[in-house]
Formats: sequence, C-alpha cells, structure tokens
Amino acid sequence: MQQQEVIAYTIPVTRQGQKAYFQIRMPHNLRRIIGVEWGMLPDQGERGLPPSPIDPHFQFQPNELFGKLVLQAPGCGGIFYQDDLVKDKNIHLDENIGFRNWTPALWTHNRKKAEWELSLPHTDFVEGYFWNQRTDDDAYFVHIYLWIEKTAA
Repeated sequence: MQQQEVIAYTIPVTRQGQKAYFQIRMPHNLRRIIGVEWGMLPDQGERGLPPSPIDPHFQFQPNELFGKLVLQAPGCGGIFYQDDLVKDKNIHLDENIGFRNWTPALWTHNRKKAEWELSLPHTDFVEGYFWNQRTDDDAYFVHIYLWIEKTAA
C-alpha cells in the first residue's frame, strides 16, 4: 500500500543576488516524487494598478521575476526540476468567476504546480539551488512543496 505526503521546505531570502544551496531530506521509504509546488510570501510590492485612462480590467502589467529554482537528486541523472519563479501581476485577468466586486489579492493564485512521476528508490535527499533575482531589498520566503509517494514500512 502506498501513501502520499508532502515535504515542505522554506528558504528565507533577505538580500539582492542571494544564492542558496540546500538539501531536503527524504524519508527512508520513499518510492517516488510525484510533484512540485512553490510559492512566495510576503510581498511588499505594488498593491494595485496605477491610475490610467484604460479600463483596469484590460490593462496588462509586466510580470515580476523573483529568481530561479533548480532541484536534482542523486541517481536521477541530472536536474529534474528547473523554473523561473515569477509573480503574475495580471491575476485580475484570470478571474472569470466569483463575486462581481471581488478583487483577487496578491498571492491568491500565484503558485506554480508541476506533476510527474520520478522513481527514486533509496534516495536520502534532494539537492536544490535558488538564486534571488529581484532588484529591491524586500525580504520574503520561498516555500517549496515536494509531493511524494512512500511504500508501506
């Protein structure tokens, strides 16, 4: 019988250009990794759309690059996950349901999910690397969630 669980890891980001190398310990009865999620909190940046004669429901803003995340595991044959961590500044364009006067808040939907199957028997840890690429000094946390499947122990 297999059992699913999530392993959470947090990276505190406190300065521009910060690079963090880390290891996430895996349980001894790991069968496979089945997915990755990430998110970032808090954000002290801009909270609303700037004043404009354009209807704000049709106004586009450039997304904000926070950094790069790379994950690999011994015995995997290389990197199994690599992505730019980007804040979607246009979440107001994705809301087609809900209350008419409801405005999505920062980070309401800003997380990335990836799902796949990666068999890693007898893997003790996952190695990771994060490179902060923001241009301001706002401190924030990067949260990484590894979805795993374990064998019955």
